[in-house]
Amino acid sequence: MADFRLNREGQINGLIMSDQTVVKVPPHVAGQLATLVPKGSTITVDGYAQPLGEGQVQLQKHTTVRASVLTVGGQSYLIQ
Repeated sequence: MADFRLNREGQINGLIMSDQTVVKVPPHVAGQLATLVPKGSTITVDGYAQPLGEGQVQLQKHTTVRASVLTVGGQSYLIQ
């Protein structure tokens, strides 16, 4: 995990992986990420790719994944 993804208010709303994949999580999970997943952590993400919606554009090409399970240090967390 390279960095946290922040919303306009500066709150965490996801992760940015080293390959520039963006991992989205629900708001109630996002607040726990800072202590659960320090920057530089090795994590595994299970989820599904989220395609761009009609009329959406990207400034930089990247894949967006909606997380369903995060695995950190061998511990798996179900994301609902």
